[in-house]
Amino acid sequence: VQSMRDADVARGTLQDEIRSVRSIVDAMALRFATGAGGAVNQEHLDELRDLALACQEDSVQEDLAQSQLLRRIDELCDRIHEVEGAMGSGQALSLEVRIQEVMGRVARVEGVVGTLSSRLEQPA
Repeated sequence: VQSMRDADVARGTLQDEIRSVRSIVDAMALRFATGAGGAVNQEHLDELRDLALACQEDSVQEDLAQSQLLRRIDELCDRIHEVEGAMGSGQALSLEVRIQEVMGRVARVEGVVGTLSSRLEQPA
């Protein structure tokens, strides 16, 4: 819970910094887009627009990635909680038996693969 509060504070601070940088960039863009005598340079404005769109797309992608990461962390925490509950309720033995069964199957498959590999390597 504390880490979530810290993340919210950090996010707020970051958003404040972004607003500050955005205002500086806006001021610079205005100077950059105007030429001698205050005439607007359309090529520079188009370039700035493209850069702004790219930044916005990056921001959206970062937000999506962050939300996916947080959702995945929540899923993993739920799984850990389920396993801890199973361990405490006596289902741990059942889980251990299942893991051993799967490991046995993997060993058998590896044996078959090894046999097939050796047969393929032998000259005809």
